[in-house]
Amino acid sequence: MAKQAAADLCRASLVKHGQLQVAVNWPCCRSKRTDAAATLRKMKRTPECSNLSCSWSYVAGFFDAEGNVSVYADRPAVRLGITQKHPEVLQILREFLKAEGIPSILYQESFSTLCRLIIVRADAIQLMLTRMLAAGLLGKRGAAEVALALTPCKHAESRKEIACLVGNQGRYLRLDSAGCQRAIAIAKARRRLWYQYQSATGRSQASQVLETQLLEMKREHALCNAKTQLHCLRGDIRSLLQSGARLLG
Repeated sequence: MAKQAAADLCRASLVKHGQLQVAVNWPCCRSKRTDAAATLRKMKRTPECSNLSCSWSYVAGFFDAEGNVSVYADRPAVRLGITQKHPEVLQILREFLKAEGIPSILYQESFSTLCRLIIVRADAIQLMLTRMLAAGLLGKRGAAEVALALTPCKHAESRKEIACLVGNQGRYLRLDSAGCQRAIAIAKARRRLWYQYQSATGRSQASQVLETQLLEMKREHALCNAKTQLHCLRGDIRSLLQSGARLLG
């Protein structure tokens, strides 16, 4: 059963083709299994991409497993992202999307070793979501439909809907309604400061005042976010303890 599943997946895999091939040919001899396991570990550390071509069905399935749909806190706009430990498969996806007229950005996160592919242009996001839905997107279908229906007047509502759909993913980093309002105010302050820079030569007194205000707003925002995260965490801990969980140690 496992070998048959590996054989079926092998025909469509872009990155784990070699690993699945090892699984298909998994030896019956116990002494040979040690070598096969070592080969698998090596392949996982240095993945190689197969020559198979990408497709919208593959993109939809991959996004279902590894992608995320998010609505910005400070504006009614959507962002799509896919995060991976190794960049090889993301590079394949990027080239495929580029050929389909969908620009994307591939970068390595500064605070980790993870690589991330993001799509931020509104028309590109709409096209990608539409194509993935047509290709059989399942797990992220609800979030994709919410994102496609997003309007300025449904900003807060759409964020709540997507939060419910993704469950605990990013739970403690997600801004509440008050946090979204602070984020919007900070974004407006940044624009005012930018306009001030453009209209004045150098740092004027007005721009310095705006800089100080913006810094204070960001500090207040960070403090309030930390308080909200702590409140949420305490609530989750109380809920777990009430349901029978126990503290270790």
